[in-house]
Amino acid sequence: MDGTSQTGDRRRRGNSLPGLIDAHIHPIHGAEIARGLDLGGITELDDIRAALVRYAASTPHAAGSDWLFAWGLDPVIFGDTGFNNSLFDGILDDELVFITLFDGHASLVSDAALKLAGVTGAEKLPSTGYVGVDQLGKPNGMLYEMAAQELVRGVLPELSFEQRVDGLEKLLRSMAESGLVAGQMLDFGAQTPWRCWRPWSAEASSPSGCGSPRGSCRRHGGRPEGHARDAGQARKALARSRHQAHDGWNHRQRHGVAL
Repeated sequence: MDGTSQTGDRRRRGNSLPGLIDAHIHPIHGAEIARGLDLGGITELDDIRAALVRYAASTPHAAGSDWLFAWGLDPVIFGDTGFNNSLFDGILDDELVFITLFDGHASLVSDAALKLAGVTGAEKLPSTGYVGVDQLGKPNGMLYEMAAQELVRGVLPELSFEQRVDGLEKLLRSMAESGLVAGQMLDFGAQTPWRCWRPWSAEASSPSGCGSPRGSCRRHGGRPEGHARDAGQARKALARSRHQAHDGWNHRQRHGVAL
């Protein structure tokens, strides 16, 4: 022990916690359904209605042609009334509304949304998906599981690639900040999810460095300096994410993707 060593009780601010590992995550899907108003934590029907009224009033849109989105709805708000879209009555009449429940396995939509999508309630869907109906067989606004939700998702305005990337980045950062150091990602497959990862890949194979052929990226208008700037920012963001999340996700073993 040299002359500079110190002994005794040492205290520092903060807490030391073990990193969390989640064996089942859907970050890309989760980022995409977290759209519009966050209804998380609201457990009373009247409070939900009031929140929707404020949201509709503060969101510039044309009733009947522009969509209103919300997510995180807790089904406890339905109480004994049954799962249906009657909560829209008198406040969002004729509005196009799409609300994702808190678990992502069901959605609540307005009658106008059902009509636009051509949902009749008689649809025969694969797996466990089904359209909720009332006693007369009329769709009541509930869409259970992905197969049923896709009936209406097919007519929703799509998020731009930039919106998908921004949403995914915010989600990944929030997961890292909450202590999640690794996870088994289960929605890694389609072209769009793959492209969402590309801006963070330091090994992007395209000349532009952003996953698009040179000159074809609408985001940069074909400007090499724009590609280079965003590619550099992406690499910095990647480095920060690696540090924050302690080497990121376990995709290398699962999917052969180097993060």
